[in-house]
Amino acid sequence: MNTLTSGIMLLSILFVQSSFATNKAKLSDFAHNKYSQYGEDGIVEKIFEIIGTDSKTCLEVGAGDGPGGSNIAHYWKNLGWKAILIEGDPERLKTLEPSIQNYGNCTLVKTYIEKDETLGDTIDSIVNKLGVHKLDLLSLDIDGNDYHVFENLKIHPRVIIIEFNHTIPYYYDIYQQYSDHSWEIGCSVASLKRLGKQKGYELVAVTDVNAIFVDSIYFNKFDTYETSIEKLFNTKYLKSIILSYSGDPIVVVGVKNYLSDGFFKVGYSKKLNCTDCYALRINEIDLNDDDMHENFPGFPKLKPQ
Repeated sequence: MNTLTSGIMLLSILFVQSSFATNKAKLSDFAHNKYSQYGEDGIVEKIFEIIGTDSKTCLEVGAGDGPGGSNIAHYWKNLGWKAILIEGDPERLKTLEPSIQNYGNCTLVKTYIEKDETLGDTIDSIVNKLGVHKLDLLSLDIDGNDYHVFENLKIHPRVIIIEFNHTIPYYYDIYQQYSDHSWEIGCSVASLKRLGKQKGYELVAVTDVNAIFVDSIYFNKFDTYETSIEKLFNTKYLKSIILSYSGDPIVVVGVKNYLSDGFFKVGYSKKLNCTDCYALRINEIDLNDDDMHENFPGFPKLKPQ
């Protein structure tokens, strides 16, 4: 075999290897719901299959009104894990409290979580009072301050699920200021990925609205899985604003299945040839239209000027 033939064979092998490397399995392939909303139960189940369990203790901030939609209910209802459920909303507590009364492995803490103890209860102050020093799983869903609570977290759970704003592209590192109700955008997945790395975590999975991290000491166990943020992020919720040559702003939605059939009666996109998207002029939007708000929940419900 001459040198040229050997070189060609080597390049062919490398090309095949690189082709396979770009088609790694994703942890989201294992997604399914027992109580979660976007497949988190199946993904986290697979993660613990890979890294094993330790304390079998979980904690949920923003426990809501019961197991439905919970990221940890499968563990305390079906697997007997100890659980700490934190919820401050009185209306949600009316349903949540009865739903756990037969589960002695659950501790309910009726409070809102702040980023540090000068402002009120924190995750760390609560686990310290309860004598909990290890967590296998933390789920954080508080619609706004998730980034800041994560940033100030001292206990080091092995797996963390954190909500992000799924309408922000994965390449923007954005998060709102603490408790700034004038800009209630929460945070982007990119900001959580950066912060997670600083705190000793690696991103391994992304669902529609949640980023899932593992302690970085386990990250090499996920070498065979896709973990790049650009390949994990679901783009179906993204909207873009483009400009016509006359300067008219136009909203473009890039995935057809994100729009309900009812929205087509509005007919905004009929004047443009959109093969894989829908478009509408901002100055034509009726900000009080129910169909518009069902499909574009980010717009304020106000009459246009």
